[in-house]
Amino acid sequence: MDTIDYIEAELAKLKDNLKKCINHKDDHVCAVFDLDWVNEDYRLYDLAWMGYPITASWNVHTWGFIPMNQTQRFLNIYDARMRKNL
Repeated sequence: MDTIDYIEAELAKLKDNLKKCINHKDDHVCAVFDLDWVNEDYRLYDLAWMGYPITASWNVHTWGFIPMNQTQRFLNIYDARMRKNL
């Protein structure tokens, strides 16, 4: 709970300066109509939500491993798309 309280306090301090974008919030696009979780939210949330599949693993031998090359590629593509859409 201390961690959650800390994160909420930090977000409250910074929220006016954080950029927002449209967040899809689904792991896979199923159809054009798959928009049930879409809303405007912080880019940081969007990155965390989409970055989860990069770091999540069902294999207990890879828990804690973060594939930095995939993470860097993901962030570069995301950044390029966001810049293009501004």
